[in-house]
Amino acid sequence: MAKSPLSSARRATIGVLVAWQVYEGTTISRYLHTLLRGVRAAAQDHGCNLLLSCGVGPPSRPGVITPAWPAATEDAQFVPVGPWNTDGLVVVPPLLTAGVRSYVYELRAAGHPLVFASAGADGPAVVIDNADGVRESVAHLVAHGHRRIAYLAGYPDGTGDSAERLAAYRTALGEHGLPSDEALIVFGEHNEERGAVAVTKLLSRNAPSQPWSPATTCQPSVPCGRFATRVCASLRMSPLLASTTSAIAGPFRLRSPLFATPHLRWATGQ
Repeated sequence: MAKSPLSSARRATIGVLVAWQVYEGTTISRYLHTLLRGVRAAAQDHGCNLLLSCGVGPPSRPGVITPAWPAATEDAQFVPVGPWNTDGLVVVPPLLTAGVRSYVYELRAAGHPLVFASAGADGPAVVIDNADGVRESVAHLVAHGHRRIAYLAGYPDGTGDSAERLAAYRTALGEHGLPSDEALIVFGEHNEERGAVAVTKLLSRNAPSQPWSPATTCQPSVPCGRFATRVCASLRMSPLLASTTSAIAGPFRLRSPLFATPHLRWATGQ
């Protein structure tokens, strides 16, 4: 993995490696669409060439991780974007598969310039403020009188954004004098189908006589609006909403949840 020399006499070439699929069938991830547009704008501002790796996941198998990657592995699609034709790489975590993780860390050890576009990897990174987004979500629910606040998290052994948000949820409860109840925490693994299963599990654990309000978080690897709408559908089928006043809050501002039942309101961190 030789480092590409950067000459001031030519345009630099920046590559973007996304550690999961950019498309599910023909549907692009809303998060990645926004992120890649930002990268393209920055490349134009700096006069750089840009190479994007865009994996395509099968829509019939949601949750299957299928990145486009510069090395042939069992869990990735090969794409010719790598250290041999770029001067630096932007890598978008989370690094969910062993092949992806080993390649990235070998690349760093070889000295090729790279930066991560999210938390959860060892190296220089540009990250969002996960803590404030979740804390404002909890504060929003508390301000409306909710006290038993459930949390739909990512992976049980998650790192990076997923771990930061879960820690922020627990901290926010303490800041408002509320206990952290593990029975109110479930893991949807950033997947629409598994998120619905997690909500069903949450409903089975908690009796309607003890009302609670879900704070939901969504990882970029799943279309957040669709994910949130599926959460609403699972809740709507429960006697919880028939007998209590509940609300849902999350750390992202989206349009589609406004049309869900129940309606979603998003507290967005600055």
